[in-house]
Amino acid sequence: MKTRISLILTVSVMLLLMVFCRSGKTGDKTNTPEYVTDKFLFHLNKLEFEEAKQYGTESTVNMLSLLASLVAFVDDQGPPEPVSVVISHCDIQDNIAVCHYTSNGKADKIELLKINDKWLVNLEKESFAPPKINAE
Repeated sequence: MKTRISLILTVSVMLLLMVFCRSGKTGDKTNTPEYVTDKFLFHLNKLEFEEAKQYGTESTVNMLSLLASLVAFVDDQGPPEPVSVVISHCDIQDNIAVCHYTSNGKADKIELLKINDKWLVNLEKESFAPPKINAE
């Protein structure tokens, strides 16, 4: 009887350890610089400024509002052409990440900040040049 209880306890502990170890490795994939960059550029490419704002800092939200008003003022061409964006890697140092990507063969990078444990794209008007996602 003791052997049976011991075996059940051992198996239970091993299963719990496997679950805890596995959950630590998978983590929240939606809160990585790569994921946030991908979603931000995806929505920006489609001119979905409101959706892109959820992946940006306050400064980025302000820049997207400005871009949205400019696009609404001059855009009569319909939806943009799809663009291929490939994120090659992100350099992370403390709460700052720089993600490198290519868009239709052209290399560029974008900065992200970790604010309240959440990665957000950080576009500032002092150094603003819209991310290169144009179809050319």
